[in-house]
Amino acid sequence: MPRQEAYITKCDTAVRTRSRAPEATRTILGRSDATYIFETVHTYNISLQQTLCRYDSHAGKYHHLSPWTFCAANPIRYSDPTGKDAMFTVEGNNITVTANIFIHGDLATKELAKQYQDDIYAKWGSVKEYEHDGTTYNVIWDVRVKVMDKNGTKVWNGINNYMEVMTNDITSEISDFRDGKIRNADRGGTELAIDNPMSHEFGHMLGLDDKYAKSGPEKNLPISKDYEGDVMAMPADMPVFISEKTKSILFAPVIEAHKNSIGHKMSNLYPKLGKQLHLDRSRYFINFNNSEIKKNLFK
Repeated sequence: MPRQEAYITKCDTAVRTRSRAPEATRTILGRSDATYIFETVHTYNISLQQTLCRYDSHAGKYHHLSPWTFCAANPIRYSDPTGKDAMFTVEGNNITVTANIFIHGDLATKELAKQYQDDIYAKWGSVKEYEHDGTTYNVIWDVRVKVMDKNGTKVWNGINNYMEVMTNDITSEISDFRDGKIRNADRGGTELAIDNPMSHEFGHMLGLDDKYAKSGPEKNLPISKDYEGDVMAMPADMPVFISEKTKSILFAPVIEAHKNSIGHKMSNLYPKLGKQLHLDRSRYFINFNNSEIKKNLFK
């Protein structure tokens, strides 16, 4: 039987069998490491045939990877349960939130884009840490608001969101977590400095539901004391912050998914190998199926 070796390529950190990467890009794992990886694959019921022979319907966005390469040929390091792209990345004690917001329409300007981005960082960016089960995680925000090219097309890759800039007589809203409209001024017709709706809409992009009552005697008031002053509960012209309850809804599922990931478990068992291969890195996908909005609809 031909000798089997496992190679880790530096370009995509793919685990390969019976194939040789170019000399300049490969590192041969030790016998024990290679054996461990193959044993782990079988232990967690990961099919190598399924891993290497499944077509990725999103492959058009990743020309550097083969369309038959599931999870960038690395199911130990990455998970892709829904076919969506990454939005939250957890590695060690760091959580990175990544999103692009493209504003478009005749009223979209670079100045507006900066105002919207500044609003997100002033409110959401104030969240720099989150504690979960006695562990403190650093929260890193990688959110960019840009003006969409005039002849550009919408590219749905899971981190791109699109907002059409409208006059201030419309109500800002977003649908499907990624596409909507936003007013260009406060409701008094002046600048956005005091009455900027972007941070609230960004919360919806993260899968969060509104936290104010929409009918009855409590209409427009926070649904509970937990959300008093919260960005998802208060009008945009009021001082707001990110409540502990909202942080928990947002980050707790991400951390739990990471702690239950194969890569995290492998890194705990084999720290040296985990550090070498960055196995303690996982990504969490935001879509309707795992959003708070769906949970509230089907309570």
